[in-house]
Amino acid sequence: MGKRQLGTTVIFVNPVGLGCMRFSHAYGTAVEKNLAVKTIRSAYDVGYNFFLILQNVIQELIQMER
Repeated sequence: MGKRQLGTTVIFVNPVGLGCMRFSHAYGTAVEKNLAVKTIRSAYDVGYNFFLILQNVIQELIQMER
């Protein structure tokens, strides 16, 4: 998968990202943590490096780790 420059930064990402809102409450009931982690890892393994997340999603995942 080809990479594109993210704005004027030195960061290059894939043109297709993985939307992660379903991992939280954004679209109804959140998926189970193990499924979310498995999905992200699988996407990364096949070349994804652009994950569309929101700060509250990050905070929720951190809280789930505890």
